[in-house]
Amino acid sequence: MGNRRKIGKWLLLRRQGKGSNAYVHVVTRDKVHEYAMKELKSCDRQSEPYQRFEREVEILRKLSGEPGIITVVDFCLPGNPTKKTPAFYVMPLLRPIGEAATQWGAEQTVAAIQQLAATLSRLQQVHQLSHRDIKPENIFVAEAGPVLGDFGLVKHPSFAALTEERKKLGPIWYIAPEMMSPSSEVDYAAADVYSLAKTLWVLLTGQRYPVQGSYCVYPEDIARFYSLASYVFFDQKRLRMLDVLIERATHINPGQRPSMAEFARELEVWLNPRVPVAGGGRDVSDIARAIAAETRRDAVEADLSQFRGHQSHLLDEAARERLRPISDRLRDALGSGIRVEAGQCELELAYATDISKPGQEWRICDAIRLGNREGTASLSCFVRMRLFSDGTLYMEAGHCLSSSGEVHVLWRDCGITTYGLPTQEALLGDLVRGLEDHLSEPLGKFLELIRGREG
Repeated sequence: MGNRRKIGKWLLLRRQGKGSNAYVHVVTRDKVHEYAMKELKSCDRQSEPYQRFEREVEILRKLSGEPGIITVVDFCLPGNPTKKTPAFYVMPLLRPIGEAATQWGAEQTVAAIQQLAATLSRLQQVHQLSHRDIKPENIFVAEAGPVLGDFGLVKHPSFAALTEERKKLGPIWYIAPEMMSPSSEVDYAAADVYSLAKTLWVLLTGQRYPVQGSYCVYPEDIARFYSLASYVFFDQKRLRMLDVLIERATHINPGQRPSMAEFARELEVWLNPRVPVAGGGRDVSDIARAIAAETRRDAVEADLSQFRGHQSHLLDEAARERLRPISDRLRDALGSGIRVEAGQCELELAYATDISKPGQEWRICDAIRLGNREGTASLSCFVRMRLFSDGTLYMEAGHCLSSSGEVHVLWRDCGITTYGLPTQEALLGDLVRGLEDHLSEPLGKFLELIRGREG
């Protein structure tokens, strides 16, 4: 070890790698513990690489102790750098995430990216920082979780531009289209979302590089090149949600991408799916039997209009699946006294009424309906959805009591999300749970109504 090069108090053990502006060495100062050193190649303090390096060290020092950020153990920014006394900083020697992910399952990989998304969101919201160099090579795995490294391209609104306008910024395989020729108007936060989504795809699929450009999940003959199910053995329905999220996050229009906070939230929801519990909900058997005694089996017609879009089919299936347990409990309680059907759809292809943004709109309604003998009263437990061409999805659920042409809404709740994302499932689950929790009172009022009419 005596003939090995030293930089400051650090002994260089071996070279770990190199980039266009820096070397990375494995170093030690006590011949026991090993660290990683980033040594800047340039000795010109006026050069762009040197100024970026100074900025990187400054930012990392300010962020010291923050979760999800690489720790600076030591650094040197000499006033007169030379080849023997270069600028450098030292950090823990950590495992690259690309290496670690080869031994992870899909959920562990998504969990790591979710933590990184939360870190990047905090950097954006609290510190107004955009990383601009997100790729697997710049992410490492510490004991507490994944950490971001290489802040050489970090951007703050107060920073003077170091790269001339219209010059490419960032890793070529992971940068957003607008970063190929960036101007002062670029939304760097949206570009970070794009790069992190590409990173997620690479880590999940095990591919060396991501497929170039914005992702596409439809039509299927094109989507197979992007679809995670083509590479990953896992629950296909949940993989499909990630496909949709990556498609949204890599949209060619930065304004159509989710924010980093929304991206983190979607992954958090994906990691904690809300599964309906069979046999759950309130006991309505007494009221149901009373209704069965007062009514007969009444046909429920399914009006299935012609419609386009595989999204509508998937939404319909999701609503049916959620409503089916409610229908099953009612059917068991009612016996043969009344007909109860789940998943009867009213689907209609219409046009959006938003004049400022014309386009197609799909309307879906799944309902369980109860009707009296004469057909003069009915109770509907429904889930309605409106899917707009931009992917916005409006959902509502409620109980409606109809009598003599009058409609009374007894309970209603609603929400807005984006089609195909994990929060779609979460919102649908919340709305259907609301239907269950508020079912007893509508059934009781329906029973009162039909008893009054038949009395």
